[in-house]
Amino acid sequence: MATKSGSSYLFLFSAGCVAIIVCCWANCVEANPLWTENENQLDSQDRNEIVFEAGEPLTDEEFKSGVQGKAASIDNQGQSWEKQAHSGLVGGDLLPGITKSANKNAAAKWANAQVPYVISSSFSGEERQIIASAMDVYHQKTCIRFVPRRTQSEYLKIIRSRESKDWSHYPGCWAGTKVGGVLELSLDNGCVTRSIAIHELMHALGFGHEQQRPDQAKYIIVKYDNIEPKNHQWFKPDQPNPFNTVGRYDINSVMHYGAYTCAIDPSKPTMVTKDGRTSMGINNGPTANLYIPFLFPGHQMDLRKLNTMYCKY
Repeated sequence: MATKSGSSYLFLFSAGCVAIIVCCWANCVEANPLWTENENQLDSQDRNEIVFEAGEPLTDEEFKSGVQGKAASIDNQGQSWEKQAHSGLVGGDLLPGITKSANKNAAAKWANAQVPYVISSSFSGEERQIIASAMDVYHQKTCIRFVPRRTQSEYLKIIRSRESKDWSHYPGCWAGTKVGGVLELSLDNGCVTRSIAIHELMHALGFGHEQQRPDQAKYIIVKYDNIEPKNHQWFKPDQPNPFNTVGRYDINSVMHYGAYTCAIDPSKPTMVTKDGRTSMGINNGPTANLYIPFLFPGHQMDLRKLNTMYCKY
C-alpha cells in the first residue's frame, strides 16, 4: 500500500472511513445504504438471476495496485433500514440462516490459510484492482493467501448479488460463512471499495461483528432504548465460539459497529464505552487497525486474531 506521504494518506484514509461509517453502518445495514438508483434496488421479482461467468484470476499487478475506490459522499445518509431492497441480512451484511452455526467449529476455517477464489467477469478493471488491493492487505500482514481456484471443492466466489445461485434476492454487500463448499461474497454497485472488501473478506474468513462478542458487556454499554426492537438482535452477545473468543475485545476493530449504528435518534449513540466514549469501530479514523497497522503498532488486534486463528503467530 504505497503512499505519496504519511499526511496525505492519513487524510484520505480518515475521510474514507468517515464516509463508510456514515453510509454503511449508520442505518444498520453496513453496505446496503451505498446503493444508488440502479438495478440493485429492484424488487426481487424484477431481479432476474444472471448466470455467473468466472473472470481471469487476479494478477500481481492488480494485487499491488493500491487502488482504494471512491468512498460514498459523507452527505449521503443512505436509506433507512425499512426502505432497503431486502432487510433480512444478518447485521446488514451476512446471509441469514447459515451464519449462527457456521462459526461454532473449525469448519469455518480455510485449510492451510489458503483461500481458493474465483471472481466474476462482471467486475471492471478498476474494481478488480480494488478487490485485489483488499486481498493484498491480508497478504502483507498475515500468512493468509487468496489463490486462484483450480479443482478445490471449497472456495470463495466473488460475485454481484444477482449472480448468486441461491441468494440473488439479497442485493448489496454481503458474505456467507464457510461451512463446506462454496462461500459467496457479494459486492454490488457502491460496495466496491477497499474498506468494504476488507470487512467482507474478514467475514469470509470466519469472523463476525465485534460488538457481538460474548464479553461485550465488559467493554461497552448498549443503549437499547435508542434502537428499534427488531434491531436489538444485532447487538446481543453471541454464544462463545473459536472466532469470537480469540484475543481481546477490540473497540477499534474493523468488524465493530460505529457508536451511532441503528440509532432511532441519530444525535444519540447506541453504544458507548464504559467511560462514555463514542469513538469505536471503523469510524475511528486511522485507528481502524487492519488497514494501516504499520503506522499504529498499538492497534493490531484484528491482525493478531487473524494470525492466531490461521498462522499461529
